[in-house]
Amino acid sequence: KEMLYADVSKVINTYHFENEGVSISKSFFYDPPLDYISVWIRIYDNENYYLAEYTAFYDSDLNCIDDKLK
Repeated sequence: KEMLYADVSKVINTYHFENEGVSISKSFFYDPPLDYISVWIRIYDNENYYLAEYTAFYDSDLNCIDDKLK
């Protein structure tokens, strides 16, 4: 919430979300190594100023295993 400078309702109803990318990767921090999918979007406020990038990480069954907002 603090990073987006608004409550959830305002973000959903007035902010702009731009698809940025999708990638398939392998993490060797796991044993056995984990194949995963990353999907990320850019978030702009209602005046079209860039605020953040949201990334979600999915396993091969499309279960969300992590996400981040930066």
